[in-house]
Amino acid sequence: MNFRRLLLSAPLALSFALAAGCGDSADADADKFVALAEKACKCPDAACAEKVKAEWDKLEDEMKAKYKDKDIDKDKMKKIGEKVEAAEDKARACGEKLEQAGK
Repeated sequence: MNFRRLLLSAPLALSFALAAGCGDSADADADKFVALAEKACKCPDAACAEKVKAEWDKLEDEMKAKYKDKDIDKDKMKKIGEKVEAAEDKARACGEKLEQAGK
């Protein structure tokens, strides 16, 4: 099983959707992805990683629905996009470590 693919792959479109939000709500929602990345890094095995991936996918769908009709603020889009991408990168790195450990 490829843990790099399994553990959290948020498309860039999601960060654009989040960035479209106004105020602190979008920041708080981006923090949810950061928290899931932290959770993914604590996974001891594939079963845990699969559960976190399911949570990530559910949150991603919720955020797309929540922000689909919002106007996009370019500065906010960049900031939140970077935050979500950093969370994704962290989760991928943890997934690689898990895969290398053969768990």
